[in-house]
Amino acid sequence: VNDISEISEFSEGNKTSLLLGVVRQEKDDYFNSAVLFDDKGEISGTYKKTHLVPFGEYIPFKKSFSFLREYIDKPIGDFSRGESYDIFSVKSVRLNSTEQRMTRMTKFYKFGVLICFEDIFPYIARNLVRQGADFIVNITNDAWFGKTAAARQHLQASVFRAIENRVPLIRAANTGVSGFIDSTGEILETVNEDGKEIFVSGIATRDISTHIGRSYYTLYGDVFVFFSMGALLCLLIAGKLAMKETK
Repeated sequence: VNDISEISEFSEGNKTSLLLGVVRQEKDDYFNSAVLFDDKGEISGTYKKTHLVPFGEYIPFKKSFSFLREYIDKPIGDFSRGESYDIFSVKSVRLNSTEQRMTRMTKFYKFGVLICFEDIFPYIARNLVRQGADFIVNITNDAWFGKTAAARQHLQASVFRAIENRVPLIRAANTGVSGFIDSTGEILETVNEDGKEIFVSGIATRDISTHIGRSYYTLYGDVFVFFSMGALLCLLIAGKLAMKETK
């Protein structure tokens, strides 16, 4: 694609929404972003990646250690971090036919996007669902991993995010495993070619069921983990005190 107008024309011509990853520039800042084109070919939403890859997308403390660039022989991105968990809205149209007539039902669904390895961080997916996302989409370039087990391990991270928040998750992974995960963590379908799921081309379509309500983790986060750590600490202290009394 040489011009953004090509994408716009494609969406409008096919009357469908199109989500893609792009690099967006705002003044002197560059953002690793997801952009949604609606069925009219217009940009209806943007999300800027909030958790960047250190030494891949930015150099930590670059102002203090700018001299390190002279000793690095591989290109490093210089992206800025997004500050908000922006949600997209997509239109779903269904035709219901009866003996009397055919009706057209239109409904809007909200979804959030995890860019690349953001799906390994539970708090990001949780924040997207708390913002109202009915499902999550993970767009990623897994070419970093080559033909290793890491691509499937990355897929498993998405499975956990679906389970934690009880929402479906859709993956579009360049060279990685693309497919559909339901709200219980079951992998419903993947793009495959002769049984292979990585470094293949293809498409997959699937109806997904959105869940009404929010999971315990979505509502309360890691409170159970902190409670367990506190309880363990109390038990350790109690054990130490009991040992002193018996001496």
